[in-house]
Amino acid sequence: MDKLVPKQRRFVKEYIANGCNGKKAAISAGYAPNSAEITASKMLRISKVKSAIEKEQAKLETKLDYSRENLMNLVMAQAMYDGEGATHGARVSALNLLGKWTGLDIQQVKQDTNVAFRWIVDGEENHDDAENR
Repeated sequence: MDKLVPKQRRFVKEYIANGCNGKKAAISAGYAPNSAEITASKMLRISKVKSAIEKEQAKLETKLDYSRENLMNLVMAQAMYDGEGATHGARVSALNLLGKWTGLDIQQVKQDTNVAFRWIVDGEENHDDAENR
């Protein structure tokens, strides 16, 4: 990245930081907002800028380990975690995500919560349905 001029270096860093959004990167690097899309397009066609972006992305991927296996392990750990701060919703979301990734068909089940009660008061039976309340 040392062959780049300072604004190009800044663009590369901002491009990575902004999730590869060229327009936002150009604006954050100090280029004019009105022409940020055009500037970003031009910057991404400069071979030394493109090369610097690829090197930065490779460093980041090595650092974060975005491998499919690692991501699956992290999501599986969330799905199985039942310790402090764990929520049922987080476990269900993690399991749904694992199901999507593995091709399993996970469907929501609708549960009927209407329950009929039988009350016995002073030896007499009264029927009270949830529907009749």
